[in-house]
Amino acid sequence: IQNGYCPPEVNKSNIDQECLARVKAFQEKFQKIGVFVGGGYIWHGLDDLIEFSKSQPSIGFLVISINNMQIDCDNVLVLTEQSPDTIREIYRYCHFGISSFKTNLIGIYEGCPLKTREYLYNGLVILTYNIHCSEYIDALKPYVFNMKQNPDSFKLLLAINKKATISKLASQYLSWDVLLKDI
Repeated sequence: IQNGYCPPEVNKSNIDQECLARVKAFQEKFQKIGVFVGGGYIWHGLDDLIEFSKSQPSIGFLVISINNMQIDCDNVLVLTEQSPDTIREIYRYCHFGISSFKTNLIGIYEGCPLKTREYLYNGLVILTYNIHCSEYIDALKPYVFNMKQNPDSFKLLLAINKKATISKLASQYLSWDVLLKDI
């Protein structure tokens, strides 16, 4: 059984408007924006992500983490821990969500992280470096791009602009009712 996802309601009064203004200003500088949300642990592979971002100067990368890391890269904006409401609002300005790049360091080669379910629910295609269980759902497979399996996947990911479709499919196929139906 895969992880399902039930999106919380957004409380607009909890959105950090100053943070959102920074994201909007950052977004205006780039063709597309990717977002990583997580603790920044070694298995997340942020060092690889930052190195990769340097080869993509026209693409912006947001890193939202509990760790206040300093990254000297013009196309990377680091935000400290944000409320779920602020993060959900930030997704509106993003084009893709970034999953973990180095889960192999902890012996995980396939996964279905809840964070990537959240990305899909918010209409973001997924950039990953391992097998993601959403690939087993035929309707969602076209929106999961594995850089390890296909080196051209990032270029392909950038061509997709179907937020409403992705969000609708995620809500249809990743709801707990659907995933637990056969039990």
